Amino acid sequence: MKKRIAALITALIMLLGVMTGCGSTSESTEATEAPAETADVSDTADTAADSGEDKYAAAYAKYDPDTVVMTVNGEPVTWSEYYYWIYMVAQDMDSYYSGALWSEAISDEYTFQTYAQTFAESYIAQYWIVEQEAEALGVSLTAEDEEYIAELLAEDIETYGGGDEQAFYDYLASTYISQSLYDRMTSDAQLYVRVFESYFGNMGEDLSDEDVLSYANDNDYAYAKHILFLTVDADAGEELSDEEKAEKLALAEQTLAELQSAGEGETLEAAFDEKMNALSEDTGLITYPDGYLFTTDMMVTEFEDAAFALGDYEMSDVVESSYGYHIILRLPITDPDMTVMSTEYPLRYVVASALFSNIVDEWYDYVEVEYTEEFENIDFDELFSV
Repeated sequence: MKKRIAALITALIMLLGVMTGCGSTSESTEATEAPAETADVSDTADTAADSGEDKYAAAYAKYDPDTVVMTVNGEPVTWSEYYYWIYMVAQDMDSYYSGALWSEAISDEYTFQTYAQTFAESYIAQYWIVEQEAEALGVSLTAEDEEYIAELLAEDIETYGGGDEQAFYDYLASTYISQSLYDRMTSDAQLYVRVFESYFGNMGEDLSDEDVLSYANDNDYAYAKHILFLTVDADAGEELSDEEKAEKLALAEQTLAELQSAGEGETLEAAFDEKMNALSEDTGLITYPDGYLFTTDMMVTEFEDAAFALGDYEMSDVVESSYGYHIILRLPITDPDMTVMSTEYPLRYVVASALFSNIVDEWYDYVEVEYTEEFENIDFDELFSV
């Protein structure tokens, strides 16, 4: 059966956070030198049985680790690589849907089995995508990358193997991660970064100011300052009394009236800054003294709706939210390196990442997955029956 993988995930963020229990390994890349003797994943059955995971070990043992399950753009994918991704979904099933059958529907589109297969296909396809694109672009890991990889591997050995290299690889084997899969996952994570940089430079530095600002203005980004009069006790987390709220509202309305006669444009902004620094009770003012650069779903609804309804240098009326009363001043986005709220990254990098995500989506259009005859009609209920 042949499939085309078309943008199965929104962006190719290589394997960050997907390794079960392997913390920093998700950010590492390829190990520089393998230990002389490592654990074979095929030895996992006894380890899994001892830990109460006998059905996982039994399922894994039904096929030789080197059996080809499918091909991705003609390249073989073996059972040892494929099974890890299925195992991850199986663990989640047991945790959150105990007793469910793989053939049961979890949505209009997926059963548990087809979801697990799509999950495996999408992540496995990532390897081939990034490797093929890197080769086409002439991109490879640097000596600095290799050094970084070695440092992260050493950290993993210390954290998950107690400093013993063999114990670390035994740990990986107990979670159905072979040494070669670990190396590939970590190597491609760093290779992904290098491919990104080939398009946009370090942190998107090759993206022009004009392109950054144009993207932000065309894709629902807003820059705003506000003066917040809290109606919630910040320490206790409790609402203020009605009397206290009335006092805050009166102060907000008085402040708004004064600002409405303060002028326009930069003159208004200067007056607004003075009031903001003197009166605002926003605890985020310390972190974001120049205001907030944000996009949709980053702010409370009332604030967001009011801010997006304004034009540059326009000021809102008093806006009430669950935090209190806001006076909002929207400003033009002029700094391509201003930090985007909640990301802690500069706008230039955020935009470059979004543009790169679009490129990656296009790569998926050219990925073909074809299962071998043996696995085309595999039944996961039967596979995991003990």
